[in-house]
Amino acid sequence: MVMEVLDQMMKQAVQSPEEAAQIADLEGATIELRPTGVQLNAESQPVRLYHTVTGEPRIVPRIYARTALLKRFRAKDGAGLAGEFVFSVRPTVPWILGKVKCLLHPDRPERQTYTSWGLPVCTSEHFPSEHEAENHTRSDHATAWAKIQDTQVRTRQEEDRAMQIKSMENQNAILAGLAQRIPPSQTEAAPLYVSDKPRPATRRRGKT
Repeated sequence: MVMEVLDQMMKQAVQSPEEAAQIADLEGATIELRPTGVQLNAESQPVRLYHTVTGEPRIVPRIYARTALLKRFRAKDGAGLAGEFVFSVRPTVPWILGKVKCLLHPDRPERQTYTSWGLPVCTSEHFPSEHEAENHTRSDHATAWAKIQDTQVRTRQEEDRAMQIKSMENQNAILAGLAQRIPPSQTEAAPLYVSDKPRPATRRRGKT
């Protein structure tokens, strides 16, 4: 009954035939589990989805799979990706099992710093390139990504400011050194000469 209600709600949320087709094959994506004695209700059944850019498989509960399938890339996720679906029921590209870890992975050298900032931990570690790892962090850990980028920008600004101050100090030191080596100017005005001889008397006009 619960799943029927959820299905109906999802159908009402679907806005276009494209979105309807995106979730149409969801039933076929359900993973058959080995018997473990634990009974899972329908909404908890695991579903395998595939990232449309990397091909990486993701296993999520069926109740969240519908939302994941309707998730779209935004403009900031990269050129040409905006508006495209992030996940698919079927692989769209081959998945290359890489060795690059998520920026929030516990084995990354920055992990201690990120922990001090209160950033979460992610154990994803099979990205084919650093670029893909960054895209994953930007898409799946947007708040952490914003914190990392903001801190990097402020750090670069502080480094640039320190370099400018150091450059000005070096220039001032050079100018001060040159000023000490320059001899006094030869064009300085000579001291005023005053004669000690008495001035001759001057005759006034009109007198005989």
